[in-house]
Amino acid sequence: MALTHELVPSRPLTPAAIALAGAISLAVAMGIGRFAFTPILPMMLADGVVDLPQASLLASANYLGYMLGALLCTVQPWVWSRWSALPAFRFVSLIRAGLVTTAVLTLAMALNWPGVWPVLRFAAGVTSAVVFVFTSGWCMSQLAQRGVPAMGGLIYVGPGVGIVLSGLLASGMVALNWSAALAWGVFGVLAFGLLASVWRLLVGPEEKLAGRPTPIQMATVSQPGRLKGLELPVLTLAYGLAGFGYIVTATFLPVIARTALPGSAWLDLFWPMFGTGIMTGAVLATRVPARLDRRWLLTACYTLQALGVLCSLVLPSLL
Repeated sequence: MALTHELVPSRPLTPAAIALAGAISLAVAMGIGRFAFTPILPMMLADGVVDLPQASLLASANYLGYMLGALLCTVQPWVWSRWSALPAFRFVSLIRAGLVTTAVLTLAMALNWPGVWPVLRFAAGVTSAVVFVFTSGWCMSQLAQRGVPAMGGLIYVGPGVGIVLSGLLASGMVALNWSAALAWGVFGVLAFGLLASVWRLLVGPEEKLAGRPTPIQMATVSQPGRLKGLELPVLTLAYGLAGFGYIVTATFLPVIARTALPGSAWLDLFWPMFGTGIMTGAVLATRVPARLDRRWLLTACYTLQALGVLCSLVLPSLL
């Protein structure tokens, strides 16, 4: 009973509060838990605690964990349908647990245990995927109930916020000659601070793990927009190819910039600029007219993404 009382808000959350809770949750899970490695990597290389092959292993472990986490979320309804005795955890409980886990794993990277780092990054990948999926589901459901589903796009400002904060902090720490271990500690503390700021906003008993979508969850899906035929596998393939195309350049952006543009005054600002782009895109997405075909919009975004990667290779000075 105590847990139920804790998770039921004294008054209904406003759409703005829900969007804020979602954005900060994703800032922690994605901007820090998944991508803090990027601005810290040059510091780790400078400290001599990893080389590029080892850095690639850490990045791969994180992405493998993210893929596994996404797959676990995909099969969860099937598993819960077959074993009805499994606990029906609330979405907000999973989000809270995931955020705490992310902060702990980030702090643990400050320890001088290089043999354990791949495991920590793998676990951070799994956790970030789970938080991403259930935060999105909870926010979209809550906003749909309040008649403002378009505000859902605002939660995806969160990863950009986390990237900007981590990038600017890393830039300052590089200027102060701080170690990579200290940087991991700072980001872990930042993650705890951010999750504490929205802890009491992550409330509500409605959404729970289930074997099939609940009426609340179904309300967030536009029936005419259901994928048909080969659309789902094609969309999955396109999403995978887009990830393959940008993730390497995104992960190693500061390292690539230092090699391509040595001495540039912009070296420590490329990563925050990347985060600013994410924030801008998320806000713009909320203003897209509903009548436009999302498939063509997605194609345009992928094309723009590919051109950005190509320009960074052919004309690095345009970075």
